Amino acid sequence: MVYQLRKCLHLYHYYKYPLFGLMHTQTQIRWPAIMKNARKDYASNTPSTPIPSRCTTKEDAGGYILRVETTINDPFDLKGLRPKEGGEPGDIALRPLLKGVADWERRAKVSQRANERYLDALSHLDREISLGQLLSSVTKRIRRGGRAFRALRPWDAVDLPLLQAINRPEHLLSGFHNVDISAILFPRDLANIHTKRAATERTSYRLRLLRAHGLIAKIPRSQRYRTTKKGRQLCAAILLAQTDTVKQLNAKAS
Repeated sequence: MVYQLRKCLHLYHYYKYPLFGLMHTQTQIRWPAIMKNARKDYASNTPSTPIPSRCTTKEDAGGYILRVETTINDPFDLKGLRPKEGGEPGDIALRPLLKGVADWERRAKVSQRANERYLDALSHLDREISLGQLLSSVTKRIRRGGRAFRALRPWDAVDLPLLQAINRPEHLLSGFHNVDISAILFPRDLANIHTKRAATERTSYRLRLLRAHGLIAKIPRSQRYRTTKKGRQLCAAILLAQTDTVKQLNAKAS
C-alpha cells in the first residue's frame, strides 16, 4: 500500500426545494468508507470506549450535520470600507467589494451573516406556535404613521407570489431592491419600457404593505430591504402549508 495525496471526489445532487429554492447535497465518495473502517478499528482496539453508530433514512435526518455555505460569485453589489484603488490610503469610504484578496475578510463576514440568517430561517420552522396565531396579526387592516393598510391575503394570487419572492434564499445575502421583486412578479412589464414604471410602482405599494405589517425592513443608508424574523417565520409556515396535501394535514391534526 502506498500513501499518496489524491484529489477528493464528490457527487453533487441538485434539486429545487419548495421552501428555500435551488439547493444541492455534496457526497464525498471516499470519506464514508474511511470513516466506517476507522470506526471498526477504533472500537475493536478500545472495547471500553464504544463509539455510537446510527443508521438514518432520508426522513430521519437526526444523525446528519447540516453544513451551510455561501458562495459569492459577483461581490460588486456588496460594499465595504476601503480606500480607492490607486488613491490616497486615508481616503476610506464605502465602496463595492472586489474579487481579490483585499476584501476577503469582508466577504467572509458577509457570507457568515448570510449563513446565520439562513439557519435562523430554518430554526423558525421548529416553533410551538399555530399557523392561526401567526396569521392573526397580518390578516386584519392596520394603521401605521397615520395611513391605513389592508390586510394580507397569504393564499391569493397577489400576495402568495409576493411572499414567495421575498423569501427566496438569494435575498438572505444582501437583501433585495424593488427591481429584484419586480423582475419576479412582473417580468414582462419590467422588460417593456412603456410598462416598467407601472410595474415598479405596483411593487413599491406591495413593499410598503409588507413593511407596515413588519415582514420586511429597510436596510439603513441603502435602497434595499431585508426580510425580518417575523417575515421569515410567516413565509416559512405559509409556504410549507401550501405544499402539504389535505391527507398530510389530516394526519398531522390527528
